Amino acid sequence: MLIETRLSQEDFIDPSAASQVLMTLTEMGADTLIIQTPVLENPSFGGNFPGVSGDSSGSPGIRSRFDGEFALVERNIRNLFEAIRLGFILPSEAERYVGELVIITERGKDRLLQALVPQEKQEKLLEHSAGVFGRLYLPGLDLYLGSAKDWDGKIRRIAPVMIREDGSEAEHIVFAALKSAGTFSAGPEGDFPLPTDETGALLFIPPNLEEQDFRRIPLAAFQEYEEADREFGRLLTNAENQGIYKDLDPVAYPGYLHKYTEEIRDELLAAPDQEKKDLWLNARAGYFKSLDEFFNGPSETSLVDGYERMIASESLGVEGIRRVTVLRNELILTFRNLREKYAELLRLRSAMEAELSGAFCILGAPGENSDLESSALMANTLLTGRVFSPDTGQDTLVWSLLGVLVILTSIALTGPWVSLGLGLVLTAALGFGFSESFILRSYWMDPLIPLSGALAGIISSFVFALLAKYREANRLRRAYGPRMDPSWLKGLIRAGGPGLSETLNTNAAIVVVREGNLKGLENRSSPQEAAQAASAFLKEVLKVFGKAGGVLSGIEGDTAVFAFGSPLERRAMTKMKGAVPYDDRDKVPAPQSPGARAASLVKELLEKSPPSWRFALDTGECAFSWSAATGYTAAGHPVISARLLSGLTQRYKTRNLVSSRICSLAPDLAAKKLGALVDQNNNERKEFFELQ
Repeated sequence: MLIETRLSQEDFIDPSAASQVLMTLTEMGADTLIIQTPVLENPSFGGNFPGVSGDSSGSPGIRSRFDGEFALVERNIRNLFEAIRLGFILPSEAERYVGELVIITERGKDRLLQALVPQEKQEKLLEHSAGVFGRLYLPGLDLYLGSAKDWDGKIRRIAPVMIREDGSEAEHIVFAALKSAGTFSAGPEGDFPLPTDETGALLFIPPNLEEQDFRRIPLAAFQEYEEADREFGRLLTNAENQGIYKDLDPVAYPGYLHKYTEEIRDELLAAPDQEKKDLWLNARAGYFKSLDEFFNGPSETSLVDGYERMIASESLGVEGIRRVTVLRNELILTFRNLREKYAELLRLRSAMEAELSGAFCILGAPGENSDLESSALMANTLLTGRVFSPDTGQDTLVWSLLGVLVILTSIALTGPWVSLGLGLVLTAALGFGFSESFILRSYWMDPLIPLSGALAGIISSFVFALLAKYREANRLRRAYGPRMDPSWLKGLIRAGGPGLSETLNTNAAIVVVREGNLKGLENRSSPQEAAQAASAFLKEVLKVFGKAGGVLSGIEGDTAVFAFGSPLERRAMTKMKGAVPYDDRDKVPAPQSPGARAASLVKELLEKSPPSWRFALDTGECAFSWSAATGYTAAGHPVISARLLSGLTQRYKTRNLVSSRICSLAPDLAAKKLGALVDQNNNERKEFFELQ
């Protein structure tokens, strides 16, 4: 339990306030009190208490207290009469406000009386109060207070035993108090049983958020309880004049019992001993028990009924009845005021008893990283045993290896950037797991060990994956670069091309382009000119068909063979924005099939390409493969058929010939039947057409 003052850590606490706290703690059954705020001339704090000594009536401080108290009384009186004059307070309510003013004035008188007590008497009172309470600790030569802050100004550790520069030892005041109480003991070999850092300091575990920090109570609550008890005692004494206790045994008068408890308290403070302490505590308990019986008994009803009977008798006359009525009303008002004050006193007592019973209390100035907070952390750590336990190394090694193995296994089959991103996320999760062990179980395993191992593995995996991807990209670029448009080649590299040793079958359209001007050019010109013309043709035709996704699958003299729907194109299409996948379903028509798209492109090129270009198209299942000798090639009946049709273009004096299969897939394209090819094996006729 933290008892918070409103003072700074350098100010002194009034000795009478400290004595008041000790007596209230005794009444409430608190266990221990540590006072960390300077009191009087405690040598551990240094300086003198700025109070009074001897004849203090001439002290400037006391004169100032008198001036302040009387100024307060004067201001309250003026405000009361001004409120009555302006009509804010009704005459019928004036008596209640006057009573409140009297109570406030009495409080001021009590404060002045306390201030007039000589310093020697205050010291004696505090000493005797400490004797009554018993377990009081103040910093001294053998007990130290405070703690060193970490680099960021936070307090996270305190040494239970401090070694001074001269080699002497001093125990922390909280550690000494708990050890003296027997709530904390050394280990079996006399050593400190809780783990500490290399300097011998405890590492704190801050309270969980759901624990709502430490319990706290302001120092002013003790003064409020004391003043409420004193005021209520005065009200009980004053009420005796109204005869409200006439049905009670004189020794059971609440006012008398209150005075009795005060007298026993004074005797106890004059000469503390356990017998007087028990007598005082029993008297206080009996006092509150008598109050409960009084307010819950028939006293009020009996007195009011007596007045009611007198009023009903009408034997007193008008004036007598009026006076009795006034007395009855005053009695009812007195009981009401007493009940209200008693309810307030009981509320304060119950709240303090609930908080202070059996409590280990520390009194000091609040504030972040203050001595009060550090002492509370120290007490919480020693009482609960909740400290950070460092690992000896075995658990850290085992869990680190396991975590790194899981991370590397998870990223083993991913790409370089995916492995890097996923690895960093898993590494963060691994570090979070080690942090959770530290936060939830207070078990310290150095997170740098698994993090460094995981990062080393991730970086190695990333580098190897990047090199493998770079090698694969170079392989695809060397193998397929001359056969594809650069934009489609990038898509193929991003998608990951087929293995060079793979032979894949797929539905494709074969387009054979023949340059008529190249035929016989070697006989009409030099070889160099013929080679330059063939190179220019290949460059131009690859540019046109490559942009549309066609893959060069063969070249021979004046002829270039392109495939639409090849495995290379289909792979690259998955990474191309806006690319529409081919529709390979066995249906007619099929405008999104390789054959229909190839026919549409050829139809467009008939108007834009050189007149010497001739085209032949067929579609069907083809086999695609790559070899170092031939490059990327297509094989199958469509390739043979397209080559045959390209050779017939000149005979039929047309720029294009397409198979019947192409026409059935793209019926929207106008076509004219020109002839048919006859398969000598089965005499099957395969018609061919000219696109119009």
